[in-house]
Parts: sequence; structure tokens; C-alpha cells
Amino acid sequence: MKSIMMNCKEATRLLSEKKDRALSGKEKTSLKFHTMSKQTVGYYKHFLVQPTTPAVEKINEFTFTNFAKAWAHMGFVPVLREIGEHTYHVKLYLDAVKIKDREELCMFTATYFRERVRELSSHAKCTQILVYARTWLTLEDISLADSLNDLEQSLLTLLPDETPFKCNDQGEGITHALSNIPAVFSHWNALVLDGYFEPEYEEKCRLEDEQKKKEESTGKTVSLTFFMKTGGPQPITWDAKAINKYFQGNVAKRWAMLDGYLPTYTGYSNGVIQFDLVTDPRCTGLYWISLCDNIAAQYKQLIGFLKDATNFEVNHFIVNDIIGFNINAGNDEKFVRLNDRVQATYASMPKTSAFIHYGKIK
Repeated sequence: MKSIMMNCKEATRLLSEKKDRALSGKEKTSLKFHTMSKQTVGYYKHFLVQPTTPAVEKINEFTFTNFAKAWAHMGFVPVLREIGEHTYHVKLYLDAVKIKDREELCMFTATYFRERVRELSSHAKCTQILVYARTWLTLEDISLADSLNDLEQSLLTLLPDETPFKCNDQGEGITHALSNIPAVFSHWNALVLDGYFEPEYEEKCRLEDEQKKKEESTGKTVSLTFFMKTGGPQPITWDAKAINKYFQGNVAKRWAMLDGYLPTYTGYSNGVIQFDLVTDPRCTGLYWISLCDNIAAQYKQLIGFLKDATNFEVNHFIVNDIIGFNINAGNDEKFVRLNDRVQATYASMPKTSAFIHYGKIK
């Protein structure tokens, strides 16, 4: 029996002839099979695994270093596939369960490449192949990845041939004219890392507002003896150690004691406050970008050197049982061991941050 598979040239010919003559039953079956199969990974997988140029690899390395792991946690991974004269081509892997607004996600990734990748800033269009993954990367997959290619290879192993796929015979998916998309990547990325594309995002915002109002009205009671300021006076040097002594001793130790998170200042450059953030995995119900913004605002307000800061950049680490959750007003003896527990926290920190947060200080 002759195969009913056909190539794109044969399919194009039949579609053209269909207007002038009646197709045979066999031709109709072949054309129908071709049309159905072309919407799955099995038919177009060659576009996902084709070799890349050094220029493309360089840009993908930049994406991995600065954004990819954080985005993978959010349910999507964009990979540059090819650079044309006026158009760049992207593979966009997305968690089909988590990501519902796919059109908006495409616009976000398109503006990322235009705004953050100098080599693509003058291109007029972006095309994106959409790959709808029904099974997504595990936390271990993301953590162990050393390159964007590692993330992509992990994804490809999760994709059966029948995985839904948005693409045409030229390897082009959804096309955007970049002039129609506003230059708002930094603001948009802050929202994305805050959970913008998650289905329950609006409900989380509502609950967060309620929780803030509740905390403002009730406050937290605990022995004030252990919240005495021990960080000394304002630092007189840009040295990170001096700034951390002041800020952690006077402000941040309360967060560590009660809430399970602790920031560590690492630097300041061109209006951007840089710090590491360590949180306990049980630290839930928080929007990380909002938390980072609040911490950055405290740095700006309380440390004279940082009064002109406009933005923040945060490496976010997750470490088990850092300080909080195990103490309350009746566990005064645990407060005394604060320094020991902080040191234990940093000793067990992973080498690579779980997230990277960027934003404007409100």
C-alpha cells in the first residue's frame, strides 16, 4: 500500500487543483492527513533541532544568563532560532496548562529580543513558533541546566510527536510587526516574574491587598528587646559589609526572625540597587517583585548613599528553614541564636539563584 504521506509541494499542488477539479478519495485522504499532521511537533520537529549560527548562540547565552531560568519557573522558555535581514525567528516553548494568554506572551517575548538584544533592535518583525508542552520542566530540570540548550533538550524529551504546534511550512509561526508593540519590557518583565501569566494572578492580587490591610490593622507583637537596633550609625563608606551591618542590624533582622526572608546588599550602579534575597520555601502568599520593591525602597530611604536609586536588581535564592516560621513571642531564646542561624543559611545556599528580579522602585 502506497503511503498517504505527501510533501509540501504536492500538498500545494492539490490545494490549487482543488479549485478546478474534484479530487479523488485518495487525494482527499492524503491532503487531510497532511493538514492534520502539520499542526504537531512530529511534522515540524526539524525546525526545533536545526543547527544555529554563532550569532544566535551568543544571544541565547545572554537570554539564559539573565532571564531564562526565572521564565522557566513562570512556564515559558523563548529560544532564538534564526536571524533574517528584517525578521528574527523564535521558538517559544510554553506550559499549556499554566499559560492561557498566548498572544500576550508572544508580544512580551518579541519585545524582549527587540529591547534587550542590541543586534535585533532594528529588525521590523518577529515570528514565533509556539510549542504547547502539556508536561513542563521540574524544578530539578531548571536548577541543573547550564545553558539554554540544556533547558530546550529537557523540554524536547517531554514532547510527544502529537504535541500541538503553531508553525507553517517555512518555519514561521505568529508574526508581529514590532512597531506595534510599545517599549515596556522592564515593566512587563516585573509583572511576569510576579506571576502575571498565571491563571490565578488577579485573585492573588486581591488576597495580597487584603493581607496587607490586615497586617496594617493588627500588627505583630513580639518582645521588643530582641528588635533593638544593633547595626550602628549610618555607614560612611560604599563597602557592602558596612551597609549590610547597618541595614540587617537595624531593619532586616526583624524580617528574618518573623517572616523567613533576608536581603543582603551587593552593590549599586547607575541608579540600580543590587542585593541578594534569601527566602524559605514556606514563604508563600507574597509577590516576589512587590517584596523586592519594598526592600529596595527601604534601602533608598534609610541609607544616605542610596537616596538617588531608581531601580533594583535581585538574585533570589531559596534555602530551607532560614530563620522564620519556627519562632514566636514565646520563643525568646531562639532570637539569641540569630547570627548563628544566618550563617547556617548562607552556608547552605545554592550557587545559582532560583530567580532574578528587576524593577523600578515605586
